[in-house]
Amino acid sequence: MLKSIMNVSAASGQAGAGNVGGMLRRLAATLLIGAALAGCASKPPANDPEALAIYRENNDPVEPLNRAVLGVNEGLEFWILRPLAVTYRDLVPNLVQRMVSNFLDNLTQPLYAINAALQGNGKGTGNALGRFVINSTVGLAGLFDVVPEVPNVKYDFGATLAKYGVEPGPYLVLPVLGPYSLRDGGGLLIDGFMDPVGWVFEARGVPSTIGINNATWAIGLSKAFTGYASNMQTIDELRNNSLDFYATLRSAQRQRRAEQLRTMGITPDKSN
Repeated sequence: MLKSIMNVSAASGQAGAGNVGGMLRRLAATLLIGAALAGCASKPPANDPEALAIYRENNDPVEPLNRAVLGVNEGLEFWILRPLAVTYRDLVPNLVQRMVSNFLDNLTQPLYAINAALQGNGKGTGNALGRFVINSTVGLAGLFDVVPEVPNVKYDFGATLAKYGVEPGPYLVLPVLGPYSLRDGGGLLIDGFMDPVGWVFEARGVPSTIGINNATWAIGLSKAFTGYASNMQTIDELRNNSLDFYATLRSAQRQRRAEQLRTMGITPDKSN
């Protein structure tokens, strides 16, 4: 992929310069967002235990807004996402569904490798790159996972920030995307800027939306859709067995995130 970027002909030099400029702007935006997250997601000082306890217990300062966004998301789920997901789940053969999931996950391995490297995790970097190279070749462009014994850890920039001490910050329910902490929601955006696959498609002329290449948007949304299709039953059980689905979802998200951080060798946030 890097070779395809480097082998731009002299006739397209001006376009190449534009791509380089776009990448530099993306890098600058990444640094600014990271700095903002570091400042906004701070907690009270340790010498104020009362304030610290309140912060950790009620880290949901915009709960009314979050509940409203969750209501909108559930409406979109019921009218649009669920019918599509049920059709996909019931009509597409299981083998094809696994192949689609493998393909999408393989495209994200270079981004996992970057985050593992930023976290100082050499083994994780090697695993992600190894999975990408082997599955892209022997696994037929990633359609098959031929190295299931190699850990498939999904390193992300929110976890990279956590590695260096950035607190999760307030709980947020994002439109369409669902529940995140401020840190992890910002990290999701930065991952979009950093995605090497997006850089490759940008060099080939694929346009971007708010600085993130449309190929990265397509991969991310497709992964979210296939993930929802495979987890619909679990989500329904969570909703049907909850007195307050919002509170249950918030707790489940924090527990899930803590487990994700553990798989990356990062001590989970106490406020999660």
